[in-house]
Amino acid sequence: MTTVYSGTPGIDISKLRVHWMGPTQNVVLNLNKSSPTVVSATNFACDEVPVKSPRSSSWNPGAKHPTFFLLEQNVIYIKIDLTSLNGINDTLGAGKTASVNFEGIPGLVTYESFTTPYSYGTNRLIDLTIQ
Repeated sequence: MTTVYSGTPGIDISKLRVHWMGPTQNVVLNLNKSSPTVVSATNFACDEVPVKSPRSSSWNPGAKHPTFFLLEQNVIYIKIDLTSLNGINDTLGAGKTASVNFEGIPGLVTYESFTTPYSYGTNRLIDLTIQ
């Protein structure tokens, strides 16, 4: 999940590149503008988490001319699929390290690196919310 800080310009998520650097794969993912909530081996999924009601006009993927802008006080989530079925086919086992670069506008890169827990227990999803 991510948002834009106060006073900063919005980010056009349709131009965002997500660079995954995992234990076995290194891949750059883009948003599938025709199906933004569908994840694949080449695309990340993205949707707005409505903070305000109604949804902001800056995030409107279903419009005739879709908009994918993340503005101040809007929040989005980004999902990538590591599975071999539809995803990028990476193995992120217990105790593994991976990194993600979010490359927005030229010169603006948000870098996150993490190590997975040494035991997943019964969890199938691990929340890696960037704050």
